Parts: sequence; structure tokens; C-alpha cells
Amino acid sequence: MGTDFKNILADIYDNLKNNNYVNEEAVRVGIVVRILEALKQPIFNPNLVCYEYSVNKLDTNFETKNGRLDVAIFSQTNADLADIYIEIKAVGKLNIQNGETQLHHYTFEKNAKIAILTDGNTWIFYLPRKQQDVGIFSKCKFLQFDLLNDSFSLEDKAVFFEKFLSPKYYETDEVIAFAEELFEQKNSKKWKLLFCEFCYPIKDRLKYITDIKETLLKYCEDKKINTNNSNFQITLDNFVNNISKEIEDYENKSSEEQPQIISNNKNITNIETIYQIEKHCGNAYGKYENNSKRFIVLKGSIGDCFTDNYKYDKGGISVYNERKKMLEDGFLELIDKDKDIVKFVKDYTFSSISRAACMVVGYSENGKRRWEKT
Repeated sequence: MGTDFKNILADIYDNLKNNNYVNEEAVRVGIVVRILEALKQPIFNPNLVCYEYSVNKLDTNFETKNGRLDVAIFSQTNADLADIYIEIKAVGKLNIQNGETQLHHYTFEKNAKIAILTDGNTWIFYLPRKQQDVGIFSKCKFLQFDLLNDSFSLEDKAVFFEKFLSPKYYETDEVIAFAEELFEQKNSKKWKLLFCEFCYPIKDRLKYITDIKETLLKYCEDKKINTNNSNFQITLDNFVNNISKEIEDYENKSSEEQPQIISNNKNITNIETIYQIEKHCGNAYGKYENNSKRFIVLKGSIGDCFTDNYKYDKGGISVYNERKKMLEDGFLELIDKDKDIVKFVKDYTFSSISRAACMVVGYSENGKRRWEKT
């Protein structure tokens, strides 16, 4: 990807930051069309790049009516299948659920290879062909990023735009392979988080479950997950094998080993009362701040991945945002990118013992119940 395109993205970033895109039309012309032009889309050919594209859609009563899609892009004139559908909203006015409903209705009669929902800052990419497998359009999402705030670098975003908006990747359907790969990666991580959500809160009782795999299958089916997917089965088998080994290793540890872990931690010597949370990914240690209800998690403690449910839960989103800031400020380091496991590189003081517990385990937890005296 050339420097010119990165400069265009940087300029769009600055304009977004300064609130210069005042309405939906400004987003369409100043951001979307500008990006399409930079990526060699024929933006002035009305047969290939269609604005306010007329397409039949389903209304809420499942009756067909005429709709207007913001941008539809085709490789050939009169093609049955569009390359890209783009639904655009004003900056900050993106209602994802409503936008997904619109895209679902637009793709009902005439489909597209890739569908995109954006307000210029947030970009969400969908693979509509997956709807027959996952059942709900929202689950067809394979990629999401923000231009202003995101873990992806500017270079990453430039690559994503090129792969999913550049016409050259649609000539051979190479774009579908890219999207499929990201879709499977996203699902694999989501499945692992769901397995962790079930297993880690009851880790002490997992050894009593006769068949962990069957129990997880039932749990996922209750969560409306399609368990017939071959990639799901592979992910599940790998997880069960790993956690079974962890349980075996945990059970084989002698009771004398646990105090040794504590005594080797220089941060927790000569402290009156130390609390711990034991987890398969690694333990966490903490103490109460003197004369305060605030709670300190000690350097060297391990923090688990956050479950998807907790990340976007009303009570969990502030904890998750605090975690991201702790990573930025150097209190945490990511020690396992695939499993999203972090390590405390400095002591960190939380406003309550429960907030500290939530940060460590990655889901809603009662700190007074979960933290145990060593």
C-alpha cells in the first residue's frame, strides 16, 4: 500500500478529529468516495459505482418495497451479484442494530459479496453469504475498526481498505478468501472465550464433569451457537485437550508448591494479609490499601481474557476500557496475544475488590467471594 493512500487516511483522521464532517453527505463524499477513488474504483461510472442504488427490500411486515442503498459497486454492468454494498450514516449517528437490519433487507433480493456499514469513523464489514450458516445477519460480521480509536495501526487499516475496497481483489474473488479467513479467526476467538466463560468460574469442579466436551457442546447450543461447523469442532477439541491437561497438571501439584509461589514474589513478602485468585492461565495476588476499601493487584499477577458478553455488558464496558488504558499506560503487558492474557508489570490500585476481581478474571465477579486469603 502506497504512502499516498496512508496520507489520505491520515488527513481523514485529522478531519474526523476536528469534527469537520458535519452530515451524512459529507461522510459519503469526503470519506467514502475519496477512499474509493484512491483505490481505483471507477467512481464516475454510474453503471459500476451506483449512488442511491434502487433495490427492493423487506419491510418490518416482510413485504417487499423499494429502498435506496447509499453505494453499490459492481465489477460488470448488469451483473447479478454486486461486489460491495455500503450503507452510510453521519459521524456518531451509527445505530449498528438498525444499520444491520437495513443491510439484511437490502441483501434479501439482490446480494453482494461484501457489505459495509460505516459512519466514516467506524467501519464494519460483513460476509452476507454466511447468513445461511449463522442465521442472523449481525453474525456475518468479520471485521470492525475505528479510524480514530482502535488497536489496529494506520498501516493495518490501509491494508484492510485495500483488500476489501480495491477492485483488483474482486476480479478473481480473492476478496472472499480474505473475508472467510478473518471470519473464521473471529469465530474461533469468540468460541474460545465462550468456552472460558463456562469453564473458568467452575475450574475447581471441572474434574467432576464426566464429559467436558459434551457439556460445552450443550452450553454452546443453549447460546444458539452453530455447533455443526467443522471449524467449531476443531476449536472445541483443541480447547478440551488443553484444559484437560491443565486440570491434570493442576491436580498433580503438591500442596507445598503453592506457598512457594507466593514466597518467591518479592512484592508480597512481609505483608500481613495477601489474597489470591487461582486461574489456569496464572494466578493473581492482591492486598487491601491501608485504611481504605481500595484494593491493590500486585505486580506479576496474571489477568485472563475478557468474555465477549462482559466486554459489551453495561457493567463491564468501563472495566474493559480501564484495561485498555492500563495497557497503554504500561501497567499491563500482553503476554499471550492469541489468548488475550495480560500480566501486571506494576502494582495497580482499584476502586474496589470486586472491580479488581473483574479485571483479573474477565467477567462479572464478586470480589469478596472470589479473592481468597493465601
